[in-house]
Amino acid sequence: MRWSYETLGANTYLVYELDPSETIDGTTLGMLTNNRIGGLAPVLFTQSDDLRYLKYNVTAKVAASQVFGGIVNRNRLLGVFASIVSALNTAEEYMIDASSLIIDLNSVFIDISTNAAELICLPVVSAGNPDLDLRAFFKGILVNTQFDKSENGDYVMKLISQLNASGHFSPSEFGKFVAELSNEKKRAPIPEARKPVPVPPAPPPSAYQAPPPHPSTDQAPPPPVQPVAAKAPVPAPQAKAAPQPVASPHSAAPGADEKEISLFYLLQHYNAENKALYDVQKRRKKEQGGQRAAKQQSKEPKAKKAKKSKQPPDGAFAVPGREISPVNVPGTPPQTFDAQPAVAPQFVAPAPQYAPPQSAAPPRPEAAAYIPPAPQTGFGDTVMFDNETQSDATVMLGYENAQKENRARPHLIRQSNNERIAIDKPIFRIGRDRSFVDYCISENNAIGRSHANIITDGNRYCVLDTNSKNHTYVNGAMITGSTEVEITHGTKLRLANEEFEFRLY
Repeated sequence: MRWSYETLGANTYLVYELDPSETIDGTTLGMLTNNRIGGLAPVLFTQSDDLRYLKYNVTAKVAASQVFGGIVNRNRLLGVFASIVSALNTAEEYMIDASSLIIDLNSVFIDISTNAAELICLPVVSAGNPDLDLRAFFKGILVNTQFDKSENGDYVMKLISQLNASGHFSPSEFGKFVAELSNEKKRAPIPEARKPVPVPPAPPPSAYQAPPPHPSTDQAPPPPVQPVAAKAPVPAPQAKAAPQPVASPHSAAPGADEKEISLFYLLQHYNAENKALYDVQKRRKKEQGGQRAAKQQSKEPKAKKAKKSKQPPDGAFAVPGREISPVNVPGTPPQTFDAQPAVAPQFVAPAPQYAPPQSAAPPRPEAAAYIPPAPQTGFGDTVMFDNETQSDATVMLGYENAQKENRARPHLIRQSNNERIAIDKPIFRIGRDRSFVDYCISENNAIGRSHANIITDGNRYCVLDTNSKNHTYVNGAMITGSTEVEITHGTKLRLANEEFEFRLY
């Protein structure tokens, strides 16, 4: 088979040149050209003199070999499998022989935005076409593909077990199994760690209960206040009654029939009676607090008061355990002080005296002349790096890093923002679909979802346009889709309207 790619305007075509000995199946070709069959790539038949061509539009489609050459997640794999099976079933409805379908990784093209696959149908009459082994095709993808390790890979083992099952392989039955796996993820239960923790209902709010006052020696604590329901309605008075006489603020402590009124309770049950009672209790507490403070102050020993108020006079300092001694300043009359109570003398250990260690070296004679030390030799010379550096030579710092810098480090320089993009994978994908590419240009709609790949093969670097609508240019010249073009240091690349420069250091 003679396959090639051709770019016409904004479209990219996979071209098949027919051999003069090959006969076209008119019925199949008519079905393809007169209908838009889902899952099959649209085809054009052209003829020039004795040359005949079949051109398949694969614009903005990526070959399956490139899709499964990288890391594949569950959604993409199941989506491609389901699309391929659906295309097989649709071709059967249009009476297209399955043997005319070319199913391999280089002839299946995928739209990465929808994971929809399109197959190539070759309407050529040829005797002895081998039967299509779909079981081996799907199994080969599962065995040779690298899957996303962050996902649960049990679906891969289920697919392999289904393909290894004995009996005739049915695309319809396999498609149903793939659909069940896809729906299984949608209805998967929430993991225990992610289940929302049920929050118990909050208890009904209750009326605020004021804490009991601090106990004192001269007043008994009042009886506890009974809690009052927060939602209990306050009965409205039937008639305006005269205000009841309020106890005098100088009366005795509240009795058992008088309830404690707090500020919070007053705000919730405000009326004239409660306000008057609250004011009385507030004044009573203030007076009782002043009486307790006066009693406590009267009980304090006089000696303690004198000791607290006694301050050393000016010009004197206090030593613990000794009387205050005045310090006489020359030119000033001596000061006298009241006698202090005698205090038993306390023994104070003398502070240890620090004695510097005696030097064992004898003192240097005064007449000895200073002789400078002789310069030392024999340390060796500093050696600059070369290819024959000896092991005992002093090494210049930074040489090892300089050696690393000399190694090739392929990267792209994006001209619009001077960004440095490291090419750190054998197949480095550039495009607009963040879930598929390695470098995403999401803000530019002229860039294809999978626009181009930078391919590293040893010391050789190539750029490959993945059938993008706005194409890829190397040094100003447009390249054909799905064709590798070698690039070197300094090569100018243009993806649609985004310009880059390829560098190796």
